[in-house]
Amino acid sequence: MDPASILLGIAAIALAVSIPGYALSLAIFPKRNELDIFERIAFSFILSIAVPALFLLAGNMLLGIGINFISAFSAYAAATAIGIIVFIARIKFLK
Repeated sequence: MDPASILLGIAAIALAVSIPGYALSLAIFPKRNELDIFERIAFSFILSIAVPALFLLAGNMLLGIGINFISAFSAYAAATAIGIIVFIARIKFLK
């Protein structure tokens, strides 16, 4: 493996365990002063692992969708989209 592909893999893993959880943590705690940076990072990490895994499990058990790259990517994208949509709705409601 060349160093570029290793760096790309590390970046992809870092984004996969941070982006969906960060969006979901913003949806749960929309105000900036509700959590400090360490709590936000912890929630982001935990939610990025748990929520897409639950989406995959529900899709597999309830709908019979196989677990592959497409379904995993869709679960991460859905978790991120739901987090962003709920965050925007809560921000508009809070103002």
